[in-house]
Amino acid sequence: PDVEKVPIIKEDPLARQFVESYLPKKEGKWVAIQLRASSRPRSYPEAGGAFFIGPTLARMGYKVFFVGSRYDFGGYNKRFCTMCDSPVKIDADLHYADCPTCGRIDVDKTVQKKIPTEDLGIENMCGKCETIGELSELYKHMDLVIGPDSACLHFAGALNIPAIGLYSGIFPHELRSKYYKSIVPMKKSVPCENCHSVGEFLPCGPENSFCLALTAITPQEVIDKACELLG
Repeated sequence: PDVEKVPIIKEDPLARQFVESYLPKKEGKWVAIQLRASSRPRSYPEAGGAFFIGPTLARMGYKVFFVGSRYDFGGYNKRFCTMCDSPVKIDADLHYADCPTCGRIDVDKTVQKKIPTEDLGIENMCGKCETIGELSELYKHMDLVIGPDSACLHFAGALNIPAIGLYSGIFPHELRSKYYKSIVPMKKSVPCENCHSVGEFLPCGPENSFCLALTAITPQEVIDKACELLG
């Protein structure tokens, strides 16, 4: 049965206490956004997500939480600048990066400079939850989760939390979400879909550094679907 294929997440009192120490008092509806997956072909472009979806939902009155690693939403992920998509060189201490377009960047401060998180009341939880227990406790507080084919959707599906799944074309999305009844998949068809490319680069060429099936999903479409699910 499908129900037997959904992960079971056990309660972790210490993780709950840790997460709640970061969270404000619950008011209104809360939305968690994770745009980066462990591989670039499954990631949603940050320029459209963190810089448009998150702030727009926050201005509409929803409480938004950015979720991911410490370097997500900070302008850099692995070898690319997510502000301009140029290749970057990250220092050994991981605190600074050199981008041929944006110049020398303080990775830790970029998110505050480029995304008005404080002005909009957005909570940047990137890097703060480091265990499965902590992440699951964070997602339990959410009314909606938005993210790619990555950890966020598995947590949302296992916890039966409404979620918008932003799926690339590298795998049939029906297989990735069929056991999660709370996930609403979003995907655009492209000629090169189901390429099964899981590396850093796609076979369709370096000029298409993000999957075309993902870049075809506009931020406004995601926002409209979010408002529909949030009621």
